[in-house]
Amino acid sequence: MSKNNLLDVLTPKLIIVALLIFPVSQIVRGELMSFEIRAIGGALSTNQTGSSDSIALKDLLSRKIVNFYEIPLQPPYYDFQSANLQIALGGDAKNQGINILRKLLRQNPRNLDYLSAFAYYSESSGDFSSAQVARVQIAKLDPYNINNLFLLGQIYKLKNEKSQMIETLNRIRSLNPTSEVTKQAEQVLKF
Repeated sequence: MSKNNLLDVLTPKLIIVALLIFPVSQIVRGELMSFEIRAIGGALSTNQTGSSDSIALKDLLSRKIVNFYEIPLQPPYYDFQSANLQIALGGDAKNQGINILRKLLRQNPRNLDYLSAFAYYSESSGDFSSAQVARVQIAKLDPYNINNLFLLGQIYKLKNEKSQMIETLNRIRSLNPTSEVTKQAEQVLKF
């Protein structure tokens, strides 16, 4: 076989191998980084808050997460997990995590995990209008989720929207009249 024939045979195969190496290397890199982030997060959860080790681990975790977002071809759920870790870290990392969560919601507004997390973080920061929008969207996508309906009813109660609160309570009752959530809703959602 001549050199030209050999090159003609090998060139397409080399191109295919080269095209596969980059995506696979990025996926492996992302998996390794995800493992490191989870390991650091686990170590952080066992350290005392405020200790020098805890502060160093938070800093390291924050840097790892920022680097993680720069790796292409990562599953969005990994970004979601990393955003949750950033929010748990607090401070500037929390704002970055919320922004990543918003980005994920723009990409996939029907994802119940993203919506639930966004509603929870909005409620915990006192942004009940954003939480209400998210909980209403969850109720549309998952109409039998009485836990979400109960949380939505609590938002209506806080915002003094009595008719929607009563409507939500009646919906909870109609879905499962004997559940513990229904009993709790009947106690909490009073006016």
